[in-house]
Amino acid sequence: MKKLSFTKLAKEKYEGLTGSQQTFVDQGLDQLKQGKSLTNRLENKDLNLTIICENSDKEVLITDIKYSPYRQSDNYEAAQKRMNDWNN
Repeated sequence: MKKLSFTKLAKEKYEGLTGSQQTFVDQGLDQLKQGKSLTNRLENKDLNLTIICENSDKEVLITDIKYSPYRQSDNYEAAQKRMNDWNN
């Protein structure tokens, strides 16, 4: 199994993911650690999310995680408003 490491930027972006985004990233990281994926990019078009990495024989370096910040989207704000309306 390969060692997994993050750049500072990638670690900060990982910590800012929503639950479904983090689930996809975790699954992708497992594939990379086990050597099942030899690509330098893993994409999920439904979540508009891309993991960018560098592979070597013993290590996978996650250099960036590109995504649309869902919590800043209009859909998220509308969902939060509906949820608050239902609870009040």
